[in-house]
Amino acid sequence: MAIKQLKTTPDRDPLTFINGAGAPKEPAPAPEPSSSASSSAKSTRFFVYMDDETLARIDKECRRRGKIGRSTLLRQLAAEHLPE
Repeated sequence: MAIKQLKTTPDRDPLTFINGAGAPKEPAPAPEPSSSASSSAKSTRFFVYMDDETLARIDKECRRRGKIGRSTLLRQLAAEHLPE
């Protein structure tokens, strides 16, 4: 059985595309940040640097708790030990 490809778009000159013939004339304005977008964020990322001994202890506890991830363990420990 032969496979026949159907052309759904007309042939276009690739150089026209490369030179930007179909590009918009002026760039779209950047959206302004809204205060609701930043307040609806669930969390904020930050880095914590630890020595090898502490990381080894964290990894050991992660394995003990069922091979959970480091960040999950740290969130659990923070929730358990921080006062309300």
